[in-house]
Amino acid sequence: MEGKGTFKDHQGNVYEGVFKGGKMNGFGHFQGHDGSKYQGTFVDGTISGEGVYSFSNGMIYEGEMLSGMMHGKGSLSHPKRKKVLIGQFKNNRLITNDHGEKAH
Repeated sequence: MEGKGTFKDHQGNVYEGVFKGGKMNGFGHFQGHDGSKYQGTFVDGTISGEGVYSFSNGMIYEGEMLSGMMHGKGSLSHPKRKKVLIGQFKNNRLITNDHGEKAH
């Protein structure tokens, strides 16, 4: 598949966006069967680059992603708890906050 299109897998996950070489590549929208959502960049079939990921539990991550994980500069928040973590993430964990301090 090449160019813009929509793909739905057997689990009910839906991707709408750009395909290259049969894989998700470029900007797209992903809706997970569990209620999670992602809007942003894909590289070779995985979430990588800038985007917004809304987890099924209500948490929202906005920032850099690598291979489907929070990785790079970003913010993680929960609308009901009003707590926001801002800083550098690596492999889904906050490693330094926005003041450059190591996260606990």
